[in-house]
Amino acid sequence: MTRKERTHLVAVAALLHDIGKVGQRAASERPDDQTVAAFCPTDSTTARPSHLHAAWTGSFIERYLPSLWSGRGGDNLLGWAARHHAPSTPLEWVVAEADRLSSGMDRPENEDHPTAGPATVALESLLARLGCDPVALPHNRFLPLSEFRLDRKTLFPMHAGTCDPRAYRALWEDLGGSAAAIGSLSSAADLGLVAYATLHLLERYTSNVPASTISTPRDVSLFDHARSAAALAACIAYDDRVEADERYVRDRADPRYALVCADISGIQAYLHALKSGGARRSLTGRSFFIQLLQDAVGAWLVSRFDLPPTCILYQGGGKVWLLLPSSILADVAALAEEVDLSLWNETGGLLRFAVGFATLRGTDFVEHNIGSRWADALDHLNETRLRRMASRPYDAVFGLGDFGLYDCEQCGRETRRESRQCPHCARIEEVGRQLGRVKVIHRLSGRASFPDTLTFQMPAPLDVTYVFEREQEPAPPAPSVVLSLDWPSKEDVVKDARQGRARIFWPLATSEPIEFTTLSAHNPGVPRLGVLRGDVDSLGDLFERGLPKQEQTFSRLAAFSRSLNVFFGAYVPSEVRRRWPDTVRIVFSGGDDCFLVGSFHAVPAVAKWLREEFQAYGGGNSALTLSAGVAIQDENAPLIATARRALEAERKAKGFQRGNKTKDAICLFDLPLSWTELERAGALAARLVEMVGRLSPRQANLGAFTWAALPTGSGILPRAFLGTLRWIASLYRWSSGHRSLRDAVNSHRWMWLAHYSFRRVAEMHRSPKEFLDVLLRQILQTGSMPNSDTRALIEYLGVVAEWAFLLTRPGG
Repeated sequence: MTRKERTHLVAVAALLHDIGKVGQRAASERPDDQTVAAFCPTDSTTARPSHLHAAWTGSFIERYLPSLWSGRGGDNLLGWAARHHAPSTPLEWVVAEADRLSSGMDRPENEDHPTAGPATVALESLLARLGCDPVALPHNRFLPLSEFRLDRKTLFPMHAGTCDPRAYRALWEDLGGSAAAIGSLSSAADLGLVAYATLHLLERYTSNVPASTISTPRDVSLFDHARSAAALAACIAYDDRVEADERYVRDRADPRYALVCADISGIQAYLHALKSGGARRSLTGRSFFIQLLQDAVGAWLVSRFDLPPTCILYQGGGKVWLLLPSSILADVAALAEEVDLSLWNETGGLLRFAVGFATLRGTDFVEHNIGSRWADALDHLNETRLRRMASRPYDAVFGLGDFGLYDCEQCGRETRRESRQCPHCARIEEVGRQLGRVKVIHRLSGRASFPDTLTFQMPAPLDVTYVFEREQEPAPPAPSVVLSLDWPSKEDVVKDARQGRARIFWPLATSEPIEFTTLSAHNPGVPRLGVLRGDVDSLGDLFERGLPKQEQTFSRLAAFSRSLNVFFGAYVPSEVRRRWPDTVRIVFSGGDDCFLVGSFHAVPAVAKWLREEFQAYGGGNSALTLSAGVAIQDENAPLIATARRALEAERKAKGFQRGNKTKDAICLFDLPLSWTELERAGALAARLVEMVGRLSPRQANLGAFTWAALPTGSGILPRAFLGTLRWIASLYRWSSGHRSLRDAVNSHRWMWLAHYSFRRVAEMHRSPKEFLDVLLRQILQTGSMPNSDTRALIEYLGVVAEWAFLLTRPGG
């Protein structure tokens, strides 16, 4: 057996080893006694078969996947998967050991006799538990037992902790029908297709199925447990000794594993380094290139070393996390240098590539050291970044390079092309322009070209080609991995499998290109663009210290990373495109952050929605917080300058302190606000817009902001009143920073001005008198509000006034 055959088939066996739990919980027809005897161990206390789910696993593989094991000798995938509780050969022990390490335990319990019916036990939300007191959780949240779908009902946790056993029967029936198609791929030259298809099968049907119904907490899905076990199994099987040496397989002192972080840095500089004239056409393509690059790095690395795709743990935010055999680390580091130099040449030094890693022993998995090893890999990555120029050829860094006759109109690099586009920007722009017509992308290993078809070859040494299947165009010849930009239907998955392709879900974390002038024109007032940057607070601490040490298992690391990427990489882009199709464009979303651009009036509402959805996705867990920064620009201003201001605004939000709390805030108009203050500021701005600009809050896209303390306005206020509010706010900010005797007298000028101005406006415009009286009292109230997360209105009155001013300014 070749190394590739061994690592891939063992990984598929590990993916399938617990599939029988679905059949057992579905109360499907029990396997016959011969099957039970073949795959289940005997309980030493009762002398009866235990771990009966293994028999269902064996029956499932025998019935639906005969091509994966039949005719491959007595020691084959069927036994490796089904005998993981009663192993007798070294390769059976590979899956058994991977199962135990993934769970962080040796599984002494009998999972077939839980205290409650296993078919009624729901999957707990891991995110809802992170950072909470393990003794006194505020509340548990549970996910519905269903097939994976990209919707709120499937992804968001609920209070109910039980599920309908009939849901298991539906999952079991669909599992069998879809699994049969995988057999069509077993004869393909690339066993990676089988692994990809099996991964998608598990993701579709077991993402919301608890891996265990007896051990607590029940917050790891069967899918996350299976895919982490498959990564471990592939690393164990990498060494040829596993076929004959059981002692080697079970040696937990051997540092044979490596947690590797492959990092693409410089993403923000790459996305923003555009002249304003070319940004509209190239920004989408550049964002999409980052996504392709992430995918190519992971796919190329595992293919390069004959490893299955299960070794790719996570992709998002410019990072690819992998579990690899430690024996190949030197080669991985050398290849990383090649990729880094290639990206330097491709992007003019904007994008950089480095890897960091931490070696692990089997004992690290069962002693729950995963959190600290994860931090070690990041520390090593930071060290590698600092040394990345040391081995770079001098001329590659400091040489003059090729002279050009023209400046590239997108990035400004010199080019000889009369089109005034460098080769990279030309390719990127074409890809961005075609995204609206693309539904699936075919990923092929090696270099390939198809006439009259849009193809994109990654820069060497990344030996990957992408073929874009557009409307009414034939698909490229099989075999290939089909990246579906939308959640694929069962019918498409089966059809592709029968044609020698493996279709997987690959969400598009960007939006179709649009002119900035079109976006800014949607602003009710003066044309303005808003740029939003937001990400999760203290992400590293959440996994390293967010759970008790005994719960820091490898499968939870997989579940945690996947949960975040499903939200930011799939759900958020999909919902933003649906909710704000004409006013907002996702530039980049994935990992734990989001970057978007849109009409200014819509961007604060998107920020509010993003934070509320993330809170709901985490089950209301107060330890899960998000901070964001918003910057505003003219439609023709350089994007790079505004993006930098948005990043700086995000940093201000993360440094915003009130009481003992920091972060969990948003910075708007250069002022950090709590999310409650944003709500109040938006509500007041909506009322002012309605009374000054003759616009409804809905027209100004401010209907999402409500503040019950303000009476409904009636009548019209002069727009100059907004200028008065801006002046009052600026005087207050000035007075709060001066403490001399003369300044102390002048420090109350903002109060005098407020009293006088409000009285004059009330005399001239009597109809909104009640509104003005309430607003004046709110403005004059200083000190902390009863809600510690909310300051007095005067502290952020400038945000309110500026917000309403931009939405009512003539010239829109």
